[in-house]
Amino acid sequence: MNPPPSFICCICSECPKADTCLRRMAFAEMNSQRAEITIVNPAFKNVSTDQCEYYRSIQPLRCGKGMKHLLDNVPARVYQSIKSNLIYHFTRTRYYAMVKGNSLVRPDDQAYIANVFSQNGVEQTPEYDDYVDDYNWGNIY
Repeated sequence: MNPPPSFICCICSECPKADTCLRRMAFAEMNSQRAEITIVNPAFKNVSTDQCEYYRSIQPLRCGKGMKHLLDNVPARVYQSIKSNLIYHFTRTRYYAMVKGNSLVRPDDQAYIANVFSQNGVEQTPEYDDYVDDYNWGNIY
């Protein structure tokens, strides 16, 4: 496990979800490795309860890695529309980082891409160059 430096950790060991919380697991990992870490305020509402809004599951996500051949079998008539839509949505920088495999394609991103394919009449399921399991660190690209 290698939590990003900006990842918010949790120190609430008495929380009912502590054993399955990525923030708690990250704290256990980082507290001996880093001089400074950011933590959730244990006194904030609902922290350390079943309704904690900061809870993040330790269940890994299945992420796509690389999109070099994503548009290979897309009909020419919709190729540019799909590509433009993806660049507009993800930004040019992130889109090309995803193409090269430098930025993972998270499940919500995969759903968006599949929806763009569908809206353009493409029935094929988008395929990525590879797939990896990664923790849900949040919107860190």
